Amino acid sequence: MNTKKTTTSHQSRSGKNAGNLDPTFGDAGVSTIPDPQNKSQTLSLIALATDPASQVDQRLYVCGTTDTDGYVVRLLGDGEIDERFGEAGYVKLPLDPQVPSWTWTVDTFIFLNSGRIIVWGILGTVKTTGVYFVPTALCISSEGMIDTSFGENGLGIYDLFIDRTPINSATSRTEQKLELPPAPNMNKAGERASSQGAKGIELDDGKLLLVGSTKRFGSLDIVSYLIIINSDGSLDTAFGQDGAIVIKDPNVATMPDYNSYSIDRRGGIVFLGSHMHSPQPCMVVRFDSEGHRDPDFGTDGVAYIANPNGHACWARDVMALDDGKVIALVSFMRGEIDQGLGQDGAVIKILNNGNPDPDFNNGAPVIIDLTPPAYVFAFSLNVDDGKRIIVGGRNSPDNVGFVTRIMPNGSMDAGFGSNGTAELEGIQEADITTIQSRVNIISLGYSHKKLSRSLIRVLG
Repeated sequence: MNTKKTTTSHQSRSGKNAGNLDPTFGDAGVSTIPDPQNKSQTLSLIALATDPASQVDQRLYVCGTTDTDGYVVRLLGDGEIDERFGEAGYVKLPLDPQVPSWTWTVDTFIFLNSGRIIVWGILGTVKTTGVYFVPTALCISSEGMIDTSFGENGLGIYDLFIDRTPINSATSRTEQKLELPPAPNMNKAGERASSQGAKGIELDDGKLLLVGSTKRFGSLDIVSYLIIINSDGSLDTAFGQDGAIVIKDPNVATMPDYNSYSIDRRGGIVFLGSHMHSPQPCMVVRFDSEGHRDPDFGTDGVAYIANPNGHACWARDVMALDDGKVIALVSFMRGEIDQGLGQDGAVIKILNNGNPDPDFNNGAPVIIDLTPPAYVFAFSLNVDDGKRIIVGGRNSPDNVGFVTRIMPNGSMDAGFGSNGTAELEGIQEADITTIQSRVNIISLGYSHKKLSRSLIRVLG
């Protein structure tokens, strides 16, 4: 796989091996997590985060599953399991025996000022109208014990908008009238939670402002909303409508698909959504810490990213920066979806007023241009301490994982990999990324050598 030059490249001050797998991490740059019940098997990893409080040892948190169980695991900076956490490094996810482990889809970890950790995602639940995935939070202590004072024995499950509002009824959902009462003001606790990559806001009274989603099994039908949960795990029903505010596209009747959100420097939430099987543009919405759309961003808090080819634009990932700007990662379809014409990953930087940043690639999207031209699945977005943008993904049909690094001005980083893109030999994808030790890149991907989803560290 060769990279094509899409913008003028600039070289960053990087080590000569930038873009290579780190041989000091795990086994030649790849770390697998064994199943604690069967050490000959490994967990399939589905979530990853760097603990923002561990500036020295850069601890990592992952979530992994087997056919029957799910676990949160804490790792030391070198990829070894931290046996001081939980039971020899593992915390078992509580599950209903009738619900398979794959229905516990963890989205992120939220690190609270108390030291507690919220494991946030969606969990499968059975309703009379089908199987639904609903927002779910698990609370564990910094030592790896489930906090049974939170929710029901540590687990909070939030069944929102399922029974009274059919999920496949776009009209009834968009007609809901929601009042927005003021939420508590934030203190330093909330400011700490609003660092890059953060996914939840801790308010001054210990409540959490989050983005949740509900979808039906076997369908792309989905509804997303802001919700507030109390410090004990209960839903704050005084917020919005029974504890939630539906996120809508004011110009499209159908609901946007939930893809990603990020916390901005003021403690607000930036949400990126799309209408997957439609030529409608992606929607970027900025909310303040009280759940109101920011009137200074775009038009009434909403900005749009359109596919210049006139076809579908799919939302992938978003990050709010400390200077108020927003970076969005999207996929531009090259033709109609059913024609199989492929897609391109694209990075766009947006000013805090919702307009494209003219200092980033002259305001145009940066296309992640790989050969052979096919499906460039760009999955994840992050920013390192040099303000360089990290994109992880997979190039098909070769099914080769890659990491691209883009300079703050939108040019490819010629000092990383080959003209800004590192091909990860033996790795099928790099679909979740986090930054460790300021510049090194930790990602999740399928290792052909290990025959499992593994942790990969790429030198920065």
